[in-house]
Amino acid sequence: MDVLYTVKTQQTYDEYKKYNDFLQKKTKKLGLFRTMLIIGYVLVSILMFYLEMYKFLTFFICFFALYIAYLFYYKWARGRNIKKSYESNKLGKDSVATIDFYEDHFMVTDEHNQGTVPYDKIYKIYESDTNFYIMMSKISGIGIVKDNCPDGLCEFIRKIKKTE
Repeated sequence: MDVLYTVKTQQTYDEYKKYNDFLQKKTKKLGLFRTMLIIGYVLVSILMFYLEMYKFLTFFICFFALYIAYLFYYKWARGRNIKKSYESNKLGKDSVATIDFYEDHFMVTDEHNQGTVPYDKIYKIYESDTNFYIMMSKISGIGIVKDNCPDGLCEFIRKIKKTE
């Protein structure tokens, strides 16, 4: 069987972070911290009302403090966790993979692994402004930078499975 398209992709930290940020937005899941923040806000509001301290300034200060805590978590802790996750992946960090697309499957090859995935086993294909993310499950996939795609590959990927 002949290769229809070939593309190389490198898993740099920037691409890994972009992948994680995209999936975070795409899955639309509230994290534990966000849920705790909302519950905390509601409980503080009820407590302030119960203690007859429900004044605008108190409300504003509490809301502002919770918002700052959320921003701190999202910007610092989440970014730190992504960085730690990337650094801990000794096989995937800065690896360059070659992806060969065939009529009914694609093959991913890097310096440590080789794998074949039939198109009917793909969970989903997401498309952003700059990348395609071919997902094997909700949390596992491979990113392809559109700028690295040869002519015709972007259209071919869109036809494999309905993109979301």
